[in-house]
Amino acid sequence: MIATILGIIGVGVNVLIFWQKNRRKMLLCKMTADFIWFMHYLLLGAFSGAAICGIGVFRQTVFLNNHKKWAKSRLWIGFFVIVNLISAFLTWKNMYSILPAVASVLGILSFWIGEPKLTRILQVPISIAFLIYNAVSGSSAGVFNEIITFTSLIFAMCSQGVPLINLKKTFSH
Repeated sequence: MIATILGIIGVGVNVLIFWQKNRRKMLLCKMTADFIWFMHYLLLGAFSGAAICGIGVFRQTVFLNNHKKWAKSRLWIGFFVIVNLISAFLTWKNMYSILPAVASVLGILSFWIGEPKLTRILQVPISIAFLIYNAVSGSSAGVFNEIITFTSLIFAMCSQGVPLINLKKTFSH
């Protein structure tokens, strides 16, 4: 019951992420969402998802401080990629345990680059990976979250000038 309530709160926060117009606000929403989902996955015993979300809280802290010398290093990218992949193996339950780590690696790259349009585009495979993981892990709130997040993402991309496909380019060949 508590896990479901946290999941519903997480859904609300996740919807807000992609409507933010600047990187800092996106990261603050993402940090909040990661903490909520960390608790949700812990309560479900979905430890691969919990580990990734816990790491995500720390990752957003570093990314929010990228204007400071200690957080500017590109070594952080490598550090977070490695830590995420290691967490997948330490929390291995089945072949789906790798999905949160792969999604997180894409998230690391998208938020590090700092371009909100690219962050939104890379969210598509991230959302698909978490949709599958949530379904397998028994997180109905997580499945609902990915459906809502994906829908919000598509609307945000369309309204903020991120074409889903370039029809002119597609049909000009």
